[in-house]
Amino acid sequence: MEASYPLQRENLGKLPDVGDVIFYKLLPKDSPINPERLWRGRVAKVFSVTDCIEVTVLEQGYEGLTEIVMSSQIVQVNSKDVKE
Repeated sequence: MEASYPLQRENLGKLPDVGDVIFYKLLPKDSPINPERLWRGRVAKVFSVTDCIEVTVLEQGYEGLTEIVMSSQIVQVNSKDVKE
């Protein structure tokens, strides 16, 4: 069973796990056409020291690309490991 949680203040210290699906926004420095668009990616690596993760993009037309996402960009996490 999959559960999702918004990345709010109580979850800020918790980075997603490898395999989780996250929703995130692009940084202003990336000059997004729609800054409010949510991008979807699967966590491939977690870099807890730098508070970043590597994701494999799941969006149509961008599938398979990888990018580094900072924890501040994450809006929501769909966790794969949830106890019923």
